[in-house]
Amino acid sequence: MQKDLFRGRVVATFGPAFPIDDLREKYEKDERAASRILTDRIQKHLEAVTLNVEEHEDLELVEVADRLYSRAKRLVGYRERDGIGDRLPRMQVFAEGVRWLRTVDPERLENLKELVRRYLRLLTLFGASEGDVPPRYKFWMVVRYSLRQVFMLLVVFPLAFLGSVAWLVPFMLTRYVSPRFSLKKDQIATYKFVIAMMAFPIWWIISCVVVYVFAELQLSLLVAAVLPVSGLALVAWHDRQMQVRQDVLVFLRTLRYPRGQDRLAEYRRELVQEFDQLMEAWKGNL
Repeated sequence: MQKDLFRGRVVATFGPAFPIDDLREKYEKDERAASRILTDRIQKHLEAVTLNVEEHEDLELVEVADRLYSRAKRLVGYRERDGIGDRLPRMQVFAEGVRWLRTVDPERLENLKELVRRYLRLLTLFGASEGDVPPRYKFWMVVRYSLRQVFMLLVVFPLAFLGSVAWLVPFMLTRYVSPRFSLKKDQIATYKFVIAMMAFPIWWIISCVVVYVFAELQLSLLVAAVLPVSGLALVAWHDRQMQVRQDVLVFLRTLRYPRGQDRLAEYRRELVQEFDQLMEAWKGNL
């Protein structure tokens, strides 16, 4: 999580409320015992809505396993980016499976980790930091993708460019003023947000007033409507072009390393087969 970035993304989860009425009598008899029971209940319910692993390597295993398994089972497209809110329930299942496998067959777990590391190294070779590499790029899939990007270039980019010019001053103000305060890293984004909440509306009002004074009311109203749209277009273009850059890189590297793409598909089939077998064994022991 990059806490210092404005518009950084997080996921918030919550579970059902649980009663504590039964602890009243226990608390009156033994405060410490009641506190321990309450703490254990809180921990149990927190673990139900968070991802818990015993080792950092387990987290890598769970993340990669979810990426390849969900795409091999066609739950998500190979180059689609699914949010952590969608991934979390699947990753929790994988994390439970890893804990079970460490108990019953730690050697098999180590072999699985090694296979996942090989798979991850190949993904890194192709530049796929998100999503996965398709087994094959079909012609019409490439055409549809290209047409969507042409549409973005012709329609969204002009508005995004206008937004980058129109909102440059408040953007620079937000970016460079907040670090001037002596802040902890996890406070910077909050200050950026507060400054942006003031700077952007004020700049919008100033722009509209200046156009009204030096031009006319109709043009001022047009500016008032276009400026927010151009800002939203800029945000959409920024997010999208980062994804497109990676998609194009992955595509070009599949052309350069076709054998690597085949090897990646082999690893994927092997891992999915292993996951399916482990899932059946795990369910049989529940």
